[in-house]
Amino acid sequence: FSMYGVDLVLTLAQKDSFFQPFVKIGGAHIRKDLIVKSETGAHKRSDTEPETVPSAGLGLKLMITKTFSIKLGMDAWQTKQGESSKLDYAGRAGIAWLF
Repeated sequence: FSMYGVDLVLTLAQKDSFFQPFVKIGGAHIRKDLIVKSETGAHKRSDTEPETVPSAGLGLKLMITKTFSIKLGMDAWQTKQGESSKLDYAGRAGIAWLF
């Protein structure tokens, strides 16, 4: 699985606020390699076509100090799965310390 994306992030608070919720919209280019297991235990690798899909997310940034923050977020994107589509998602957490 590999994914590259571009997002526009809209922060819903002032730059110096402690609590900074945000939303983001964008797109991603995704490539998946699927491994299929049968009842006999055999493995089959299936390469899927790379696709460009819409993505969206939301999250929260907590400014502990002017130079240290904690960021939490959730991203989602929709991909094709055969004849139907599937909604995939990922959670993110991180810290930032500016010198």
